Amino acid sequence: MSRDLFWVAISFIYIGSLVAIGFLLYRYLKVGSEWVRKFIYSFVSLWIFILIYKIKAPFYMLLGPLSFTLINAVFVYSGLGKYLGMGNRKRDNGLISN
Repeated sequence: MSRDLFWVAISFIYIGSLVAIGFLLYRYLKVGSEWVRKFIYSFVSLWIFILIYKIKAPFYMLLGPLSFTLINAVFVYSGLGKYLGMGNRKRDNGLISN
């Protein structure tokens, strides 16, 4: 079970790093918000490989995606999402919407 917790922690670090890189790209390199959103979306989709190949317990498999969904909702409804590519009011479903 501790092996699963290790990979859940790695998952959180991975996602947190992607969001931090996206913020830095937007803030300091003036990359467009749509590009930042697509960057985060593309690399979050690779997360499934950690879930499938490294985490065995179903509870821990669900912990990451449920947490990401909750964090995404916080970004959408708090206004922080504008820094990560969610500035388009026509489509305000968060980081993972197409």
